[in-house]
Amino acid sequence: MSYLAYNDIIVSDFDGFGIVSEEIPTIPDREINSKTIQDRSGSIFLSTRDEDREITLNINVRTKNIDSYNQTVQDMKTCFNHRGEAKLYINSEDRYINAAVKNYNFSDVFVVENSCYGEGEIKFICSDPYFYKGDEKYYDNDSQEEVKNEGDIETYPKISVEFEEESTFLQVDSQEGSILIGKYPKVGVQDAVEEELVLYERCQSLSGWTAAGNAVDEGATNDTMVLGDDGDSFVPNISSSQDTGWHGCCYRRNLDNSLKNFILNGFFCFYSDYVDFGNGDTGQSGNGTNGSYKTTAALRIRSGRGTSYKILGTIPKGTIVSVTDISGGWGKVTYNSKTGYCYMFYLSKVAESTSSYNYKTTANLHLRSGRGTKYKIKKTIPKGTSLKITDISSGWGKTTYKGSEGYVSMSYVTKLASSSAIAVIGKEDSDSASETTTSDMLGLLELYGFDSNNNKLFKFQLLDNNYYYRDTKPSAYIGSNLVLTDTTQCPAPKTKKDEDGNIVKIKSGDSSSPWNRGYIRFHVERKDDVWTLKISRLDRNNGLITPPTPLTCEGLYSEKYPAGDLSYVILYMAAYGNYKIQNMSMTCMNVHNLTPQTPEVFNPVIFSAGDKVEIDCSEGTVTKNGQSFMEKVDIGSTFFPLVPGTNSVSVYSSTTSLSAAISFIEKFN
Repeated sequence: MSYLAYNDIIVSDFDGFGIVSEEIPTIPDREINSKTIQDRSGSIFLSTRDEDREITLNINVRTKNIDSYNQTVQDMKTCFNHRGEAKLYINSEDRYINAAVKNYNFSDVFVVENSCYGEGEIKFICSDPYFYKGDEKYYDNDSQEEVKNEGDIETYPKISVEFEEESTFLQVDSQEGSILIGKYPKVGVQDAVEEELVLYERCQSLSGWTAAGNAVDEGATNDTMVLGDDGDSFVPNISSSQDTGWHGCCYRRNLDNSLKNFILNGFFCFYSDYVDFGNGDTGQSGNGTNGSYKTTAALRIRSGRGTSYKILGTIPKGTIVSVTDISGGWGKVTYNSKTGYCYMFYLSKVAESTSSYNYKTTANLHLRSGRGTKYKIKKTIPKGTSLKITDISSGWGKTTYKGSEGYVSMSYVTKLASSSAIAVIGKEDSDSASETTTSDMLGLLELYGFDSNNNKLFKFQLLDNNYYYRDTKPSAYIGSNLVLTDTTQCPAPKTKKDEDGNIVKIKSGDSSSPWNRGYIRFHVERKDDVWTLKISRLDRNNGLITPPTPLTCEGLYSEKYPAGDLSYVILYMAAYGNYKIQNMSMTCMNVHNLTPQTPEVFNPVIFSAGDKVEIDCSEGTVTKNGQSFMEKVDIGSTFFPLVPGTNSVSVYSSTTSLSAAISFIEKFN
């Protein structure tokens, strides 16, 4: 049987599935660009461009069992209903092409008790018309072999350079082109920085951070800040408990010297526990919590979160597995002694037994053998005990306590909601809280800047205080003046009828906020008392800005704005009452001095120790520490490809204390 996999699902493992024929052009069709000159025969050739590749598969399904047939037909429909582009493997487990389903048609030919047969056709459009093989190839400083592209067409690499010392430029050369970032230094001229990096916080150690006490606008500050499990972030460790109000960790980081003119960039994660499938949907696999899941198709387990990672094995359809560490649409799974990651779209949450307690005792309460005080006392239930009470009649309800079944007076119990009844946005005591969602996760993250006299210079805030929705709102202040905020209105909560026929509000999932589930950068700049503030949502993989449009205000000046020098920053991360806290963290922060002392003529230093530069030749982008750095790329630079065969790639800089690596995926016609 021919091998077929799409969107990480092994379709050829479906019961009775087969490929009848396939149409795959040997090479993509080509568009010829030429120029016609008047009074001259023919035309002048200019260039060619490979067009989209179309692949057609004729398929059939043949089984002897009608249930198996129906299941395979349904599994195919689910698999090929994918609306985006995904990896398509045909007749090979290590060579794929990125494809989108153009149309899918399947019809039954005959379906009887012991013989079922159907056939159909799938058409794929491949906007990128080339096949790719295996995992990324990787070369670095320590590699002894030459950079070799064993594909049959050119491919564009990614280049990563990390500096251990300052440098004025970076140049990467190959036989196909050259990329220059910065300017060559002038001989006999001193190197100096235009913007001095005074703090680069990688969030890998709490060194330099101290508990700040009550230094925030609102909230208790008795909790601690710790390193995240990844070792590259600061997260709150909430151990305090209170019925209402914000409470969390508040930590301070001093600068070595106060700054009049400065730039600060902070990078933060802020999101509910969810499953993200890349298009903003939460998918069909529950709320993304750890627990038991069942595979809905034969599912690959990979070495990392994404289809570019190595395949470790395949989990058969219908297998129940334990899933943890869910992030970015992928969950951590161990199967057949192999630990890796699986795509959550094809994992369905297995219902687990949950507490059905619906009442709590308000006093020590007798459990009796019948409805009334004349009946025998079987046990005494302590005050504050949660119970499941049913069959309520004449002021008495039926319950079980420590194995004894009996009746209790309803005068000494109070009805429970499954969540705390604290007052947050939209929460009403009568509302239902029975839906299993993550919209009731609340959270507050704030970053402050202060001068040496403890005057607040600025504040950045990420807030979700809505019980019914995941509804993240970013804001920024100069002093106590609100200058940036998202004005998207949160919709009214969804409703349903309760058991008594009353209309109650329910947890409603995602609001219309474009900032939900965000990796967010806060940028604040002040030079000569003029302020610029920006809030951007980023792709964490490449540091590029993603929708929505960044919130920006530039050129702000007012005599009422604070003028003190930036002396220290405060990071506050908090929960509300006894509610579950949002997942939140700070992953990086850097502070620059905009007016360092420099000579009149100097070679500008643009790279500092610890800076990491990423060059993506396919996308034509350059980032430094996750931020776009295109303004420093020389206009004559060429984002070069690697040709088939051996390639010579060289890295030059004004320092030799750096590490460099190049990676690429081989391409084939």
